[in-house]
Amino acid sequence: MAKKATIETPVGRASWAHVIEPGGNTTKKGKPKYELTLLIPKADSNMKPLRTMVRKTAEKEWGEISEKNRVEIKGKTKKIKWPFKDGDKLYEDDPEVHANAKGCWVLDFQSVQKPGIVAIDGSTRLTTVEEFYSGCWCCINTHCFAWENDKAGVGVSFGMNGIQKIKDDKSFFGGPPVEDMFDKKGDLDAESSGTDDDLDMENDDDDDDDELDI
Repeated sequence: MAKKATIETPVGRASWAHVIEPGGNTTKKGKPKYELTLLIPKADSNMKPLRTMVRKTAEKEWGEISEKNRVEIKGKTKKIKWPFKDGDKLYEDDPEVHANAKGCWVLDFQSVQKPGIVAIDGSTRLTTVEEFYSGCWCCINTHCFAWENDKAGVGVSFGMNGIQKIKDDKSFFGGPPVEDMFDKKGDLDAESSGTDDDLDMENDDDDDDDELDI
């Protein structure tokens, strides 16, 4: 069996990352899929190697491609769905998500096998959602595959062989870091003032109408 061609993506920001554990989507046979969306800044990324590999995958599967990205399959003309999406035109109904994708190429990756994840040193394994999460920066070792079905038509998608984390950033879907939630505490006994008698917080049976329904 010929070894499949692989390539490393430009560095981008991970979004909708389900790579420590699989997400909710499955294959036709019911196998859970590991998935990740990569937001690759347009300004400083060379997408030509990825585009070349995608086109070669399509040509190998279906032959000649017309100028309008159409191919002949069993006597029918079908338009190819490419895996490159323009972040400037996505998620416009969700301002926060749109802001993250703006100025980026948006690429989806998937695998039924759990991808290995390493740190920037190329060898240290990352295995927790605290180490790898939606919002961090990474690159992906990927391959292409052609697909065809009655509902979606035909297209080319990206597989996900492995991931390298490049740097941390603010999480897309988490709250603030726990370090930002609290101030440093001193001696609690020294800081304490007043007693429980200073605040009357007990319910009064005679004032049922004034109680808060929490």
